[in-house]
Amino acid sequence: MNTTARRRTMLLAALLTVPLTLTACGSGSTATSAAPASGSAPGGGADSAFPRTVQATHGKVTIKSAPQRVVVLGGQPAEAVLALGVTPVAIDTYGAPYTPWLKGKTRGAKHQTLSDSKSVKIEAVAANRPDLIIVSNWLMRLPGVANKLQNLAPTVDVAGSAVNPDWDKVITSTADALGKPKQGSKLIAGLKKQMSAVSKDVPKGSTYNWVRYDANGWGFGNGSLLDSFGLQPAKGQDNTNRKVLSTERTRELIGDSVFVWAYGKSAADVQQAPGVRQLPASKNGTLQVVDQDFATALNSPGVYSIPWLIDEITPTLDKLSKSAGK
Repeated sequence: MNTTARRRTMLLAALLTVPLTLTACGSGSTATSAAPASGSAPGGGADSAFPRTVQATHGKVTIKSAPQRVVVLGGQPAEAVLALGVTPVAIDTYGAPYTPWLKGKTRGAKHQTLSDSKSVKIEAVAANRPDLIIVSNWLMRLPGVANKLQNLAPTVDVAGSAVNPDWDKVITSTADALGKPKQGSKLIAGLKKQMSAVSKDVPKGSTYNWVRYDANGWGFGNGSLLDSFGLQPAKGQDNTNRKVLSTERTRELIGDSVFVWAYGKSAADVQQAPGVRQLPASKNGTLQVVDQDFATALNSPGVYSIPWLIDEITPTLDKLSKSAGK
């Protein structure tokens, strides 16, 4: 594994230890309809009004005028900024490459390494001369980061105590800071509509397991977003990210669908793990081995990653519907 991939894996593994409290709401539009019209100016639109004051975790933030130089720290808020028609001067994804759903959508914004799992490069952020910084909540919890960023420019994350807040709150917070709350609401409504459409074809009562397979066995992850696709946690599914099953207990993965992130393993390793071939999901063809991009999308969903994730899981959901009709 190269250095960049290792860094990204470590960051994601750290994030996966944080419970993700998503509402089981359904969601919206296609990737195309989720995207904004091209050419929108920062802070533009009928609902913009500056100066404006918004809430962040560290209190009220006043943005005096429509921002022209937005720096975004984190892929999830970057999705929202881009979908709202704003081209940041810099996008940071913690030193990792762009995810598939961000490729081709960044409109020439500089892709910079401005943070990692332990710190934010304040001087590098300052070099972009930001007039607004939009940042992932967990970065603001790093020692000294919040005060240093606020000293550079108005800095906005999602108000509240969540380290990894709900995806719709990320869009709402970002849209508010950019003076585009109505556009943000439309994006959320569209995504909920799309997820709701997917869930209609899923047999009622269908269950899931979301796990990581590694040297320790089966580590449960937070699959709360899957609730929005018409699934519900299987008995024993632990969405607090704390539970680990040894391979001797593989049979406890009883979900109608099982999504497995092969962490440091291959798909063949998963299929050959003790007891896997006897699982109901294996027999029905609804055990899906996924990669790090899938895990990222599930843990930090956004405007572009949700449609991408739907495309990824649709074949398994189709098989689930067919198996229920046997």
